[in-house]
Amino acid sequence: MPDFTTPPQLRVATAADADAIAALHTASWRSAYRDALSEAYLRGPIEQERLVFWRDRYRHAGPGLWTVVAEDAKGSLVGFLCALLDHDRDWGNYIHNLHVDPDAKQQGIGRMMMRAAADHFVYALPRRPVYLFVLQSNIAAQAFYNRLGGDPVEELVATQPDGTSARAIRYAWPSVAAFADGVA
Repeated sequence: MPDFTTPPQLRVATAADADAIAALHTASWRSAYRDALSEAYLRGPIEQERLVFWRDRYRHAGPGLWTVVAEDAKGSLVGFLCALLDHDRDWGNYIHNLHVDPDAKQQGIGRMMMRAAADHFVYALPRRPVYLFVLQSNIAAQAFYNRLGGDPVEELVATQPDGTSARAIRYAWPSVAAFADGVA
């Protein structure tokens, strides 16, 4: 169980965090996407697939990759947010991943990481919009993004890492300022 005897601390991730990020990503998907991803994938291949994904992401990181991690009082990873700056010409800054340890939800960690992303966007690319995708089945995440002022602007079908298709919703904020206001 996470140790919250002191508030979680945020720091910018490095390549040395790839394995811990992959493990948290796996745990988060196993918890949130039981109805969206195949059981066979979630029981096995996800661990290696996420490990390869995150090691490769850092091995081939471009200048727009920015990841922040949240750590509990023991230094254990309890959340991460990965953003790709100016990822899309029209949609702007992309929050590619936002995951919190299933045992650490409802502690304000997601909002804390979103605030850190807003601060970074204000510094790096203040005039660009912000967007992310969430699977349609993830009602809790949609409620969170709605509370943060995100607008569900389109639905699409996306191929998932297990090869299945799932409906996803694009959430968008028209500007970094609107995003920062929403996460404040």
